[in-house]
Amino acid sequence: MSCRKLKLLSQGPVARFSSVTSGLAVYAKIITADEPSICKALESHNPGSHRIVTPPYPIQRLGESDLYMLVAPNYGDYFILGTDESIIRVSLGLCEALSFLHSHHIAHLDVKFPNIALDRTTETLTLIDLGGAMQIFVSEGKEPLVNCGLGDSVTPEVQQWYTDPDIARPQNPYKADVWAAGNIIEHISNDTSTAMMVGRFGKWMQEARPLIGVAIQQARLEEWQPATQAFKDGAVGELSYPIISKSVTAH
Repeated sequence: MSCRKLKLLSQGPVARFSSVTSGLAVYAKIITADEPSICKALESHNPGSHRIVTPPYPIQRLGESDLYMLVAPNYGDYFILGTDESIIRVSLGLCEALSFLHSHHIAHLDVKFPNIALDRTTETLTLIDLGGAMQIFVSEGKEPLVNCGLGDSVTPEVQQWYTDPDIARPQNPYKADVWAAGNIIEHISNDTSTAMMVGRFGKWMQEARPLIGVAIQQARLEEWQPATQAFKDGAVGELSYPIISKSVTAH
């Protein structure tokens, strides 16, 4: 898309534009080579239908540098959810997004509120920013352990590593994603009885750090599930993706 066909709406680390011709809202940001490689690995698996950011235009390299320009739809921003069904739909949507990534051996490693994009009309969740993501392959029977995570979206032991970097604190990157998702789910809940149950589920995810498929199976057993019209209507979708892979075993 030509820059002359875009109207600048806001500027910063991520600039937002709208198409002069179609009105399509997009955002653009400068990225390193890591993110294009992750997008390429997911490209043939239709990530957009699994709540993962999907660039509609080719990622362009900036000259001879190691930097690239990514342009993607402006999926929305995080905002306060007002109903129990909204909280449940977004919570399960986040689990669905991680399940898709993990099934392709990719850990997001930066699951936090700024990377949760919600459409204000449909409340559809999209997990964005794959800049910190890692694709990890390990031998069967071995747990992947890496120094991973960014900022305040990481587990407590990695937060301690930031304050004392001489102490290496590697962890399972898939469990790190589950902890971060549980942290989000716990904090989007309000004081209704149903939402508080969802919050406790998020707390369990942080403490147990199960594989995401196990978390989804547990979510289906929770009391708050059958009570929601969204679940009855199937609006949250079928959360039945593979549990990472046979080559990854969590302890």
